[in-house]
This record gives sequence, structure tokens and C-alpha cells, in this order.
Amino acid sequence: MTFLPFGKSASGKNVFRILLLACALTALSRPSVAASLLERYDANGNGVLDAEEAKDAAEDSFDDIDKDDTDTLDREEIGFRLTDAEFAAADLDHDGVLSEYEYIALVKNRFEKADKDHDGSLSQAELATRAGQAFLRVLQ
Repeated sequence: MTFLPFGKSASGKNVFRILLLACALTALSRPSVAASLLERYDANGNGVLDAEEAKDAAEDSFDDIDKDDTDTLDREEIGFRLTDAEFAAADLDHDGVLSEYEYIALVKNRFEKADKDHDGSLSQAELATRAGQAFLRVLQ
């Protein structure tokens, strides 16, 4: 990679390549979310996340996300995990916050969508899919 002297500008294509490389290096420098989740919650050590392990992860995640200890998650606490539309859809009683019940239901729904082979567990391959990534995002 060539660095340009101050005052010189790179083409948009080069800037894009530099940003892409920076993103890739950042992603490679930390353990994957899926691997971290499995390491922490795969209680029986079988290399997959079953529904009960996912529920345990969701309960812990809810407590971690609930920074103000109100036993609800507001839009600010949810942050990047859900779009506004996803948040509204998960807010079953339309009170502007997610209760633990609503959050667990959301995680369960995402788990079921990611479980492509319907065996009641999520493998590394399933966690790598778009649906698996959506499941992981709500737990971060």
C-alpha cells in the first residue's frame, strides 16, 4: 500500500480500497461474535447453540443492554441491534420499549429463522448466514 504525501489526494477508488482493507483488518483482529457466543453459551460443548442456550444468552444480553436497570429496553439502549421498523415490530404492546418478554420473543424468532435445517440448534454455518447474523446482532 502506498501512502500519499500530505496535500496530495487519492482517487475515490483508492480511498475505497483503503477503507475496505481497514474494515477487513478490524474484523480479523477480534474473535468472531459467533465463536464468542458459542464459547460462552454452548453449555454441553457440542459446538452448536440450542434453543435453551440461546435463551440463556438472550437473558444475559437483556441484562447487559438494560443500562438504566428499568427492566425494559428503549430505542437508545437497543441502538444498532434493530432498525426503527424492527423495534416497532418487536414492541408487541406498542409502549415504546421492549420488555424482557418481548426481547426474548424477538431472539426466539430470529433463532428460528436462522435454524435453516430445523434441528433446534444453530451451527457455525447457520450463524454465518444473513439470518444468523441478524440473530447475533440482537445479542451483541
